[in-house]
Amino acid sequence: MLILLFTALLTSSCLAIEADLNGDANIYSSVIASLEELRVQKLAEKAGIYQSAIIQRADSVCYEELGCFDKNGTFKHLKQLPEPPETVNTQFLLYTRKNMHSPQIVDYKKPETILNSNINPKLPLKFITHGFGGKNNLTWVWEMKNAFLKMEDLNVIIIDWSLGARVPYYVAAAVNSELVGAQAAVLYYFIKDNIGIKEKDLHVVGFSLGAHVAGFVGKRMQELRGTRPGRITGLDPASPLFEDYGGTVHLYKDDGDFVDVVHTNADLLIYGGVGIGIPIGDVDYFPNGGKRQPGCGSTLKGALIDMFKGDRERTCNHERAVHLFTDSILDPFPCKYVSYSCSNYSDFETGKCLSCDKGCGQMGYKSKGEGVYYLMTKPKKPFCAEVAKLTVHFPKNIKKSYGSLILTLTGRNGDRENVTLSQKDEKLSPGGEKNFAIAISDVMKPLSTIQALYLKYNGWFTKGSETFGLHSVTLQNSNGEYIFKSCGKDVILKDNQYQILTETTNAC
Repeated sequence: MLILLFTALLTSSCLAIEADLNGDANIYSSVIASLEELRVQKLAEKAGIYQSAIIQRADSVCYEELGCFDKNGTFKHLKQLPEPPETVNTQFLLYTRKNMHSPQIVDYKKPETILNSNINPKLPLKFITHGFGGKNNLTWVWEMKNAFLKMEDLNVIIIDWSLGARVPYYVAAAVNSELVGAQAAVLYYFIKDNIGIKEKDLHVVGFSLGAHVAGFVGKRMQELRGTRPGRITGLDPASPLFEDYGGTVHLYKDDGDFVDVVHTNADLLIYGGVGIGIPIGDVDYFPNGGKRQPGCGSTLKGALIDMFKGDRERTCNHERAVHLFTDSILDPFPCKYVSYSCSNYSDFETGKCLSCDKGCGQMGYKSKGEGVYYLMTKPKKPFCAEVAKLTVHFPKNIKKSYGSLILTLTGRNGDRENVTLSQKDEKLSPGGEKNFAIAISDVMKPLSTIQALYLKYNGWFTKGSETFGLHSVTLQNSNGEYIFKSCGKDVILKDNQYQILTETTNAC
């Protein structure tokens, strides 16, 4: 179990592009070392021996305005205390439209830094916080900050707790997240008391481990004064050491007046998933199922194989959450990240939940809805995509077969996109029907042609026939309007030969 844990934790770094990764090329070995130290320490403690590099003899510790922390409190499953504030050295960097590129450092222990800053009491306040291995000048942090300030006149504070979130100490970073949340809560109350920004205008955005920092902001605010942030946004909250321990440990819907959560990497640990997979907010969005994202390298080969390659693609699924959210802030396109309520993603994939008759959600900065929602996105910016329903009927008068069916969609500009209708050894039955939900990509705007390809299966015990066929293929947007339809006459497909489908104007 420990191997699976430290393997998956590698991807919890919030660094995804070369510029962000240069300083953390050793993150994998760092995470292994941190978790191994935790394992050895627990074994030593059971034996009455203390061998950890940092011995925490006290059971609790208190820090003036920040309150107290106890080994048997929030992180009792780790039996560790946060590092001292001087070690964590949290920095709060204020940006406004008056200083979009040069931050003002504000410090609740130095009131003049806040009172003499550019904070405008008439404007909302945004907190942005990174996760493990992060820092204030990550590309995604700057992109989000800039998007906020471009979209709206705001006060934006970036929480830099990079020393407390430093590699190789993931376990320590997890525990430090509570301290940082408390610091941000104290800073906010000073701003409220002296400048006047109300809780309803406080929005905390956190990625990965930072999502739990955001949760602790709300938890500590409630402990101090019984209030909480107007909104908290959790972007793929980190799972390891959090998910299995309840809402008192991880970000939870009770931490803010409105808590929205975007899940993009909630796969099994063995496949490199590091995001929480259960609903924890007032509204939880699972784009593309919430496990793997289009355009990211596949993690299905398994983390145990891929960990030896130093493949940085593993962070792509995890970090996609911040890019989706940032993309939604500027909102330059008519696409609104419409999200659909459904009992599970499998039903959504088969097109069973593409109606907004009972109300739909909206993922992102303009989040709305309640409960669990699913949606699909594109593999690159702009990520937002509408969803279409693809329906395929097979001819009744044809032999059953085994094989794969693939549709190739070609746009007017020549770009192509493949849609797999069946796997290579799948049974294909006469009169059968298949339904799919697919993202409406640029290829479909407008769509030029659709080609069908049949590949018979040649197995040891089962073999496909030389031909199979299609009775109808229809593609409709969520309003039921046709993007493409081919029907009225059976199309016979020969093995390994493309067949162009003829578009029809008559009703199917």
